[in-house]
Amino acid sequence: MPFERILAAIDGSECSDRAFATALELAELTAARPTALAIEGPLPAYAATIGEVEEEIRPGHAAEVVSQVAAEGHYDLVVLGHGGHFVRDHLLGSTADRVAENAPWPVRIVR
Repeated sequence: MPFERILAAIDGSECSDRAFATALELAELTAARPTALAIEGPLPAYAATIGEVEEEIRPGHAAEVVSQVAAEGHYDLVVLGHGGHFVRDHLLGSTADRVAENAPWPVRIVR
């Protein structure tokens, strides 16, 4: 299945770096246009991305913002990093789990 637009949510973590690398590989293989999305918290966690990638920085809760941007931008694929579950994730669900739960588009979770 070829993709035209791929959204990668990034936060500067090792898992999100792997997810971003995966998104770039998939974009190259399918000639898709990749977008890196950083969710702005109290302090930006990821300062910059590669020049060929469209960059978006949005404030808000990560799961809600990723879902909103993916829907608004008509992305064909969302790529997220996931570092494992913490107690909070078991209660609320991780960001990756929450985005994938009701997504009408394919979601690739990179661990």
